[in-house]
Amino acid sequence: MTPEQIRISTERELGKRSLYRFVKMAWGVVNTKPFVDNWHLVLVCAHLEALYRGETRRLIINIPPGGTKSMLASVFFPAWCWIQNPGFSSLVASFDLGLTLRDADHMLKIVKSQWFTDRWGGEFTLPKKPASRYFTNSKGGFRFSTSVEGKGTGFHPDMLLIDDPTKAQDLSMKNLEQAVEWWRQALSTRGDPRTVRKCIIMQRLHEDDLVGYILKEEKHEGWVHLRLPMRYEAENPCVTAFGRDPRTVEGELFFPERFPLAEINARELTLRAQGTAAQHQQRPSPAGGNVFKRNWFKTYAVVPVKFDSIIQSWDMAFKDQEHNDWVVGTVWGKVGADYYLLDRFREHVNVLGSAKGIVDMRVKWKRARGILVEDKANGPSVMQILRKHVAGLIPVKDKGESKIARAEAAAVFYESGNVYHPTSELCPWILEYEDELCAFPNGAHDDQVDSGAQALNHLYSRSSSYASMMAGAERAGLYKPDA
Repeated sequence: MTPEQIRISTERELGKRSLYRFVKMAWGVVNTKPFVDNWHLVLVCAHLEALYRGETRRLIINIPPGGTKSMLASVFFPAWCWIQNPGFSSLVASFDLGLTLRDADHMLKIVKSQWFTDRWGGEFTLPKKPASRYFTNSKGGFRFSTSVEGKGTGFHPDMLLIDDPTKAQDLSMKNLEQAVEWWRQALSTRGDPRTVRKCIIMQRLHEDDLVGYILKEEKHEGWVHLRLPMRYEAENPCVTAFGRDPRTVEGELFFPERFPLAEINARELTLRAQGTAAQHQQRPSPAGGNVFKRNWFKTYAVVPVKFDSIIQSWDMAFKDQEHNDWVVGTVWGKVGADYYLLDRFREHVNVLGSAKGIVDMRVKWKRARGILVEDKANGPSVMQILRKHVAGLIPVKDKGESKIARAEAAAVFYESGNVYHPTSELCPWILEYEDELCAFPNGAHDDQVDSGAQALNHLYSRSSSYASMMAGAERAGLYKPDA
């Protein structure tokens, strides 16, 4: 055999054995841009291979936008299935028929290419002029392309592959419900129920999107869920029977070669917390909020003249110059039973930067007597630096409650109408603050939630004693002590 024949023979075996190898080798057939490797490509391919082999017949893949999901699932994967079994059939759908036809053309370009013919040309033949919408091969395999508005009636494929059933830029309850109804009525019964594979690959958009529906209503069918967030979440790593997210560092990025930190930060400013939780972290939260409801937020346009007390509350980062953890300090004032959010510090800073933030806030809010500092992460180091220079430092120790429990305790004051935020005209950062509250506990960050909950729970505990309540009632003219 010539070296070229040996190379082709080797690639024939490697490509048939591994979808990931097939993707790498076939990339240049349909892409002018160079192949950029990343760990998630191996992981997604492993799950698609398991789907083909029937090791699972229900697969959800949620990855951020830009993760090459359409090329992997809708182009390379169906072509690879024909190498394994030319009689394999697929129904591929998206929110837009034009996108589905685009991917069908890419698949046709691969299986009609000289590169493919040299390696697997003897497996099957194609019609001289195959149509993108529906094309077959000589062994009975076919690919049918449709959309959410289209029909799948009459086709009984080996695989249903849904690639982004809802358009991110046109998100509405009508479109979300349309995708779910289309799945229930037109697609979910297609194919032999004993053997048909079902795959949905998409970025999450809303708690009631198609994946949200399936996770709630079809969980009993044994769906495998591969969820890969943009920023790694150490407390909720994705592990399935076919692989796991290999990242180990909190906040580690999904695809830094293509989407570096600066670009992700810029995207998240545009998406705000709601979109970040969904499209980036694949954990959508209700638009109205989870623990904190948006309709509970009350505002003030003029700062009250007099407060019973003012405090600072600080949530610290775990490392010096940590890129993914924020240092957050908030200033709160209390008037009677009401609490006012007055100011906020939120930056990526080290120990010295955190100490400087506290000092700056002390200068700005001279009447703030207590400075609550979370007694973990960099908190002890910050307090050690400031102890001889700043009075009123109060370490707040973890009493064993979860973040959610602390937030739920603070949320009571919002629900009762006793918490006031500044208007966005007064403090533009409040929009970002409120977005984080509403996204909690599904948001990308919870540092502002922690700082605010720490302040509210402390202020309440200091004022909830009998003596404090009687003093407050006396000031309000509701109680007069005996002479």
